[in-house]
Amino acid sequence: MDEKIKRLNWLAKHGYDKDFDNKLAAKNYSINTRNTILIFGKCFEKEVEKSYLVAGADGIAIALDESMVEQFLIKHTDPLNRWALKKYFSLKGFKQNLIPKIAGRAKQRLPKWIYREEVYSIANALVLKDNIICRLLFEGGMRVSEVRNLRTLNFNFNDKIIRFVGKGNKERIVRFTEETKILITNYISQLSKTNNDFYDHSLIFKARSREHITRIIKQEAIKQLGRSISAHTLRHSCATHLLANGMNLRMIQEYLGHASINTTTIYTHITRGDLDKKWIEVMEREPAEPKILEPVEEVESKEVIDVQTEKLKGIIQNTFI
Repeated sequence: MDEKIKRLNWLAKHGYDKDFDNKLAAKNYSINTRNTILIFGKCFEKEVEKSYLVAGADGIAIALDESMVEQFLIKHTDPLNRWALKKYFSLKGFKQNLIPKIAGRAKQRLPKWIYREEVYSIANALVLKDNIICRLLFEGGMRVSEVRNLRTLNFNFNDKIIRFVGKGNKERIVRFTEETKILITNYISQLSKTNNDFYDHSLIFKARSREHITRIIKQEAIKQLGRSISAHTLRHSCATHLLANGMNLRMIQEYLGHASINTTTIYTHITRGDLDKKWIEVMEREPAEPKILEPVEEVESKEVIDVQTEKLKGIIQNTFI
């Protein structure tokens, strides 16, 4: 069953708010993120007595019992749940400061990653279309939703780059290897010959759902590696290998499209390699093997964080050519 239909079926039972969903879509939230915000918000509304949601003349809730919110969050301690509720409150007009701070800090889990050779062993065992998707998730450090939305016009085959708008309406420029370029051009050529309706604005991977991509990567990983991984593991693996081969955190933040450098610092669980090596050494040549170290919570050098974004874009482009 299509993922959108599944969402609508669940939400139909709990009061689907189409206008609110459109607000989320307008902010470029993925379907999964919209699911989390919508479903968790509806769960909250069901559990909290309606009398605690008092709407003013302008439609904005002006009263909400803090104790009810606190009792609800005691049952749902995951930080993602609190974030979703804040988003729901914000867009509904509720007061976000009603959400109490939860004492302590959730334990940060290190991202799972695999070696480059393991990535390609999985990719090369898949059919052409899935092979390409797997490679782009790794080489471009892309999210599944970003790969699924790619069109031919996003590709610059001369420079081997992909330019697209990703999560949070952030423009990203990522790269792919020569071998992947050959696979993509062959695939697009096949599409053009077999599909008369295919053109530059057409989605390249239209027939591949999020569930399909997740399933085939998981299944092939079990066959090739003897263990299960998620599609997002390939994005983590990209960041891990880039850092291991000398790309600094600020550059990785730009490449992955992280809004905050704090998100990127989680990848400092691996060692730094030769500082002169960059993306090409990681993806095109034999990289230094990442070695696991203890995670650190802060960037050692403030100078890395303070580098201007525009300057970084130039460095990335010059490095990847």
